[in-house]
Amino acid sequence: MRKTKLGMIFGLAALSAAAGVPTAAAADASPVSTQPLAANEVLLEVSALGTGISRADLATISGTLASRGATEVEARRERDAQIRRLTAAARRAGVAAADLMIGEAESIAEASTMDMSMEMPAADAAEAAMNAAEDAVAETADAAVEDASCNACSVPAEPEVVLSSGVEVRLRNLDKVAELTQALQEAGVEIYAEPVYAPGDQSAARRTARAEALAAARADADAYAASLGMRVVRVVRVTERMGLELISLLVNNSSLLTSMLQPHPAQGPDIPTFVTVGVDFALAPQ
Repeated sequence: MRKTKLGMIFGLAALSAAAGVPTAAAADASPVSTQPLAANEVLLEVSALGTGISRADLATISGTLASRGATEVEARRERDAQIRRLTAAARRAGVAAADLMIGEAESIAEASTMDMSMEMPAADAAEAAMNAAEDAVAETADAAVEDASCNACSVPAEPEVVLSSGVEVRLRNLDKVAELTQALQEAGVEIYAEPVYAPGDQSAARRTARAEALAAARADADAYAASLGMRVVRVVRVTERMGLELISLLVNNSSLLTSMLQPHPAQGPDIPTFVTVGVDFALAPQ
């Protein structure tokens, strides 16, 4: 969507022309000085936006590596095996050693056998022990009631140590994003977000966007001139320094506003580049 403002001051232009004074009144209305208009010319200000697409050259995959074991030694042994698997997967995808980052392991959970007599008041511990004994008898009818009651002094819990660390992989071959993501998951990495893409060289996309914006501005100018029975004489000013015009342009196009405001790096390998231009045209009668 594009916004157009038509500025015309016939009276001042006529008086200036009669007095032999340069007709700069219309130009003075602009925040930036422009070429003076002739007596029969009208200033048309057009704002337009163009879009170009550039291909990302980097994808970042992030996740968490969780290693578990009955003891910290076992958890670290599992972690070492996981790191070997994910390192091999990254190497197969062409990831450089500097582009694979694994954070320090941190213990996030540890469960151990719980001593009911220490964790609970005596009355509660005794009741829990009796309940546990009854359950044990029901489940194992051939077990001795005395053994079941004795073993119920504590409620066994499966001991476990969990080590967690962040993983970040930067991939420059975007054709292998899906393959690497699956390999990381198989190695024990929990992927918690979509790959994030960073734009590469956007100069060609900017040229495309700029050309599209200028073409759109000229098309609008021709349409306005035709509707007024006039013609486009020349371009008076071109700028990419947009102010309130850009805000109005975006407010009238919510999907475009969302696209422009989404934080980069982008969520896809094809990254849009936007260029806004303001073009002032001089219109004259046919």
